[in-house]
Amino acid sequence: MKCLQEVRETVEVMRRDESLENDECFIMFVMSHGKDNYVFGSDGQPVRINEIITPFTNVNCTFLKNKPKLVFIQACRGGTVCFLTCIDLMLLVGWQEGCIWPVKKLSDRVLAWLSV
Repeated sequence: MKCLQEVRETVEVMRRDESLENDECFIMFVMSHGKDNYVFGSDGQPVRINEIITPFTNVNCTFLKNKPKLVFIQACRGGTVCFLTCIDLMLLVGWQEGCIWPVKKLSDRVLAWLSV
């Protein structure tokens, strides 16, 4: 990922790009290191995730109004290992033997439920 100032400038240029009006949807990939609700730029400075995605709301980017906006962020969110219970597993991947798994076994997956 770019340094903090470059991220801000790139997001602003993208948000104002009139050609977005001709697109059917918007897809953004952010790949970096991160922690909590931040990702890190190449200069090591944290960038708030909201600072990256908020410019593309219907209010802030009218060219994308009422169009699907998909944002994929691949970044750590801290060092804590979370655990899933059987109920979580049944909801996410169906029934599995064993009741508690570290989330790492389910890492690197995209799970999304969309509704109208």
